[in-house]
Amino acid sequence: LKSISYGPLFVASEECIDAFSPRCGAGFVSDDVAAAWGQQIWGAPRHDLRNIAGIGANAVRTYGNDQRFSKEKFFNEALQNGLRVVTGLSNYFYTDPSSP
Repeated sequence: LKSISYGPLFVASEECIDAFSPRCGAGFVSDDVAAAWGQQIWGAPRHDLRNIAGIGANAVRTYGNDQRFSKEKFFNEALQNGLRVVTGLSNYFYTDPSSP
């Protein structure tokens, strides 16, 4: 197993890399980037999963597991790139008093 821990950086613009402000996190639905809202990161146009496979990895470990969102597209993209997925289990819904 040659795995990569996959927790990609998602920012609203490149200027957020040097100085964070509240608008920099715009677009985050949750920490579950395997959901369809993160497809622009792991699929086209950025192609993270293809690039991870390209460096010789055969698995990715994800963080966050928001059960409100389907991961089907992420799993299909991983499969198409010859990657296995080790999913994380978020404790947010068990420990955060404001969680649904």
